Amino acid sequence: MSCYRNTVILSAIISIITVLFVKIFTFDGDPVIAVATRFMGKMFSAMAAIVILQTIGYLDIDDLIPEFTLLTYDQFIDTYVIPLSITMGFFNGIILDKLIYGNQGILPRSSTEDKCSYLILGPISEEFIYRVILINLLRHCYSPSISGIIASVFFSLSHSHYHLNLRRLLGRCQWFPFFFHTLSTLVFGLYASLIYLRVQSTVVVIIIHSFFNYMGLIRVERVFKQWWLYITDFIGVIIAMISLYFFIRDSVTN
Repeated sequence: MSCYRNTVILSAIISIITVLFVKIFTFDGDPVIAVATRFMGKMFSAMAAIVILQTIGYLDIDDLIPEFTLLTYDQFIDTYVIPLSITMGFFNGIILDKLIYGNQGILPRSSTEDKCSYLILGPISEEFIYRVILINLLRHCYSPSISGIIASVFFSLSHSHYHLNLRRLLGRCQWFPFFFHTLSTLVFGLYASLIYLRVQSTVVVIIIHSFFNYMGLIRVERVFKQWWLYITDFIGVIIAMISLYFFIRDSVTN
């Protein structure tokens, strides 16, 4: 029982440390410095987590070092092509909207620094912390599937501080965006965890995270204004879910 409790407590502590480091290293002023320091805050929290977990014997440093080996054709298809194809299947309606109607969403209006944070630095740091560190920690005591669920919950909760900051600034909380954002990050966390457990590749979940962030910034509601986009997206989601089931069904039970 202590193992189950301790790994969850340690996961919670790592998540809290990550949020605190991000807040400590967030500075107003130059946007380039702000993005860089937020990234530094997340990486410092990752290093602190590694030191703590290795010191108390809950993490093997070898679990965090990726193996750089040349993939065969079949391994490349299994590790990258299939997961990325399934991911794109969930967003086929939005992709078509962008290609046909030029729907650019709000991303082009974002600054270069924000794009760098959304698409590169954020996915790298968050996937390393919540997929690599937390899942490997939790797997000491839990099954792969339960480990992925717990890590995803902490991943989702770690994003709630953005809304808490907004409440502090505005004096009120926008509850619908808060719950929608919390739910969407939870769903993404579960999806990324399933892919990570299946392919054991940090790189592919970073790419998927970046793609999700990009798609999340595009106006999803436009899909529901074009009936054929809605039908296309619905069919794509069904096919993607079935493909995901067959792709990961063995890995989460081993």
